[in-house]
Amino acid sequence: MVDVLLELAEDPTLEVKLERHGVKAFTQDLLAGGTESSAVTVEWAISELLKKPEIFKKATEELDRVIGHKKWVAGYDIKKGTQVLVNVWTIGRDPSLWDNPTEFCPERFIGKAIDVKGQDFELLPFGSGRRMCPGYSLGLKVIQSSLANLLHGFNWKLPDHMKREDLNMEEIFGLSTPRKIPLVAVVEPRLPYEVYNL
Repeated sequence: MVDVLLELAEDPTLEVKLERHGVKAFTQDLLAGGTESSAVTVEWAISELLKKPEIFKKATEELDRVIGHKKWVAGYDIKKGTQVLVNVWTIGRDPSLWDNPTEFCPERFIGKAIDVKGQDFELLPFGSGRRMCPGYSLGLKVIQSSLANLLHGFNWKLPDHMKREDLNMEEIFGLSTPRKIPLVAVVEPRLPYEVYNL
């Protein structure tokens, strides 16, 4: 997209000149749109609630009533202030939930009503509930379209010296679960040259 904007910035036929500062402004709008708008909305909501303390009190009382301060979860008494984490890695490898959980088998999802929003806690790529990734919808689309374009547009193979069995599939823990050793692959265009030009 930035490439297209840069081309437009250099286009002498445009009635309104975009120029490089226009490209910068558009790019900042795109990046800030997903974060700043939410922050500003929350800021305004808090401002309005602070101006009307009776509504603020009513909202917090309802949250206390519905959510409370202590909760029982699956037979465990979760005390106020306890940090609770969902072990998504273990859920994704639980043999009571998945047949052959350590095998890569995307076909297992065909014809199933598995929800990536985590409603049934089967698959939690974006978390669940109020802690769910707010960008899951965009993230899912980006992942699907990126992977589809990479698979459709290119032939992929391992380097000549490497066999499939040699491919290290270890992972490390973090915010996500990245590969321990970055993937090295040989990529070649598989479609006609014209397809890659805009």
